[in-house]
Amino acid sequence: MIVGPAIAASVSGEEAASRPRLAGSLPGRLFARLLDSVDASVLEAGAKGELLVAHARLGVALVLVLLQALPTWPGRTRAVALPASLAALAYAAAAQWAARTRYRPSLALATAAIDVTLVSAILVGYGVWVDPHLLANSWAAFELYFLTLALATLRFHGLVCALTGALALLQYGSIVLWTLPLQASDAQSVGPFPFGRYDLNVQLCRLVLLGAATLVSLLAVLQARALRQHLIDSLARRQAEERAREERTRREREELSRELHDAVAQLLFGATLVAQSVGPAYRRDPAEGERQVERLLDLSRRTLAELRALMGPTPATTEGPPDDSPTAPIKAVRLPPAP
Repeated sequence: MIVGPAIAASVSGEEAASRPRLAGSLPGRLFARLLDSVDASVLEAGAKGELLVAHARLGVALVLVLLQALPTWPGRTRAVALPASLAALAYAAAAQWAARTRYRPSLALATAAIDVTLVSAILVGYGVWVDPHLLANSWAAFELYFLTLALATLRFHGLVCALTGALALLQYGSIVLWTLPLQASDAQSVGPFPFGRYDLNVQLCRLVLLGAATLVSLLAVLQARALRQHLIDSLARRQAEERAREERTRREREELSRELHDAVAQLLFGATLVAQSVGPAYRRDPAEGERQVERLLDLSRRTLAELRALMGPTPATTEGPPDDSPTAPIKAVRLPPAP
């Protein structure tokens, strides 16, 4: 499964054209934020999420098919549940193939809409071929709506979550309106009610739960994207600080190098002056000449130390300081007697 650059380019172009029109109002800004997930990493995350959803959908459909073999499953309910489960299994296999080989960002919107519609179709089948009270009171089938919302969150796209929740609310709201006459008929009847009485308050609570689940799913995706952006910004700041630290270190080293170079130049200049004065001083007074030689050796040792500091440490090849080390003892040098 590969998310090509053409996908990101096409989606980015569409967003660029739509953002100026959406920026004027609060709903427009919210909708633009829902659409704001078109960079390559988010597309890749959405593709992986769609494949994960496809695996989960296939597993759930397979479990639903296997459940039909249980002897405790009512025969009338199985007449609706078994064909619906087989259709869901075939659809899940096709969706998994599409997510693996033909992924596009629009695939997430299409499969999310089909997921919700399939749950609503199961409920309508219960109401038409079994009993409308089963449609209104079946918690097992109704809870599949929450599963579709949870799977929508894995797609990492706020628009998919919003579409899934809106379709669930619209379709189940239509089912509630369709079954609303049961409220009056149940009040005038004494039963029996094998699937329970119709309660409008329960149906309204279900709609409220669907709306809350939609909001939670949407906020989870937006929060995940905000956290991702925060991590990207933190990494960028850390890299900028590291570059600034490296630049400061480089400048400090250059400044130290210039200072050491100036110090070495001054020491060499001083050593040159002393060396020029050794001969005349030795001719005037041998003791004065030896003092000048000692001074020259001291300047040479300091110059050598500065040069070693400028070039950096070198590995020792013998035990103890070498003869040219700044810490090595400097042997006294005696000049021949003056003529």
